[in-house]
Amino acid sequence: MSSTNMPMEEDVKRHFITVGDRQVHYLRAGKGPCVVLCHGSPQSATFLLPLMHVLKERYTVLALDTPGNGLSDPIGNEDASIADYADALADTLTALGIEQTALYGHHTGGATVVAFAKTYPERATMVIADGFPVFSEDETALMLEKYLPAFKPSWDGSHLCWLWARIQEQLMFFPWHEHDLDHRWDYSVAPPEAITAACLDLLRPGDAYRTPYRAALTFNPHDVVKDITVPTILFAQDFDMLFPHLDRLGDVSESVRIQRFGSDRAEAYAWFADTFSEHPAPSPPAAPPVIGEGLLQDYVNAPHGQFYVRKRLGTGKPIIALHGPGASSKHFDEMVASRAGRRPVYAIDLPGHGETPATLNDGEHTIPRYAKIIVDVLQVLVPETCDIIGDESGGYIGLEVARLKSALVDHVILVGAADVSGGEWQEVRTHYIPDLSPRWDGAHFLSAWRMTRFKRLFWPWYDMTRDHIIWDEPQLDEEDLHLHAVDLIKSYKSFPEAMLSYLTYQTQKALNHKQDVSVYIAQHRWDVVKDKGAEIAQKTNTPMIELPDNQSDWLSYLEDLTD
Repeated sequence: MSSTNMPMEEDVKRHFITVGDRQVHYLRAGKGPCVVLCHGSPQSATFLLPLMHVLKERYTVLALDTPGNGLSDPIGNEDASIADYADALADTLTALGIEQTALYGHHTGGATVVAFAKTYPERATMVIADGFPVFSEDETALMLEKYLPAFKPSWDGSHLCWLWARIQEQLMFFPWHEHDLDHRWDYSVAPPEAITAACLDLLRPGDAYRTPYRAALTFNPHDVVKDITVPTILFAQDFDMLFPHLDRLGDVSESVRIQRFGSDRAEAYAWFADTFSEHPAPSPPAAPPVIGEGLLQDYVNAPHGQFYVRKRLGTGKPIIALHGPGASSKHFDEMVASRAGRRPVYAIDLPGHGETPATLNDGEHTIPRYAKIIVDVLQVLVPETCDIIGDESGGYIGLEVARLKSALVDHVILVGAADVSGGEWQEVRTHYIPDLSPRWDGAHFLSAWRMTRFKRLFWPWYDMTRDHIIWDEPQLDEEDLHLHAVDLIKSYKSFPEAMLSYLTYQTQKALNHKQDVSVYIAQHRWDVVKDKGAEIAQKTNTPMIELPDNQSDWLSYLEDLTD
């Protein structure tokens, strides 16, 4: 099972490449001949990290999030075949400047790299398929009927309960929906942290998880393995659910070698490393920069690590968007993607949130610590000065950034500003932050969903009495709730400290001692603490602004305000 939101070794870097009108996310490490890795379904490139750490000692290794998985955009065709994924792989390699490579694929990735080598033999020096799907017609029909149900957010959060059970079940039965002794699987059930990570690998693509899975289930390998001319190894270990599939292959090309292996994964990885040396590929060129129009994904290399950014390129002074505790840069998507503005916009995931790895220790998820880190990030991103808009603690981080490095910041806009004084806030600090640590039964998923939903109905969310009803039109769109709940799940380690830092920040004191920077307290229609913000503005003589109801209009509004 893959990892998520965890620190990587420094020499494994995250990157994006623009391929036509879509983006592909990949990991890169090492030096030497090129080896490209493709994961199975419904995983991401992080599943391949253990193999990367072995291969990087001898090769330049690139592990790709295949289209529609991880952070890579979908292929754009819900009926895509393995041949389509092979073509997409070819397009990605071309965009990366890789003319020829050795390839490894696991399960769905194994089918993809073999199909790639069949179609583009001049571009593959050799292929290893680690688990190669060879399903019968009956198996394919049954799995297409039951294995890939639609995944849509439900108002009650039941889709998250299903997901947890689905991932756990696959460690007990294969296929996961066949619950009898004949399909019982000899695996240990993974710990809750690992299952959470595996669930997040499916949550990233959402319903699009079905497309690459369906391609693997409908793949017909027989003609491919009969005609392939590239040196190819069809490999499986004895614990692999696809191990018996090697016996189904029938006639294969003289270029194909079938390799059965025992259960030791470390020995298998060492064997892969030795075997790739038989047909080495040229070293690949350096990673190219991210280019393109509209909303783009990227990683920024800063002294404290890599930071995930959702950005829109433009001209002039950048606008930096910082999210609140337990959230992510995605909450600014409408603003970042707006066509109304002209300036560059960067929405940054804070450490341990969204897709930025968790690199801080316990006790370090504080506004002052985040501010020092963001100063380093801005010194990479910002040529001269910038304006910062921050939601909840994101605004306070902006204030602290301005205090630390005033030459970097012209304006700070605080959204969701409040203060901790008074008995009400003491109670909020005590009850507002639930424990979202992974549990064996997946109850933390439902807790995240219910908290997210009740935040739209009561203030504070845990006090569900009539005196605390939010008397605005309820914002209960399932897709939006799902986005917020998933962000909470991703940040479960960082969220408690980050939220406490927000709730204990001395807002009035900070505003009374602000440096040479223009500060605004911003309200919008759905701000549940707007009365608190108005009170702070009055006490500190801080100007108030009213943001448009639609976030897509924020960018042009902020540009007019801060130019």
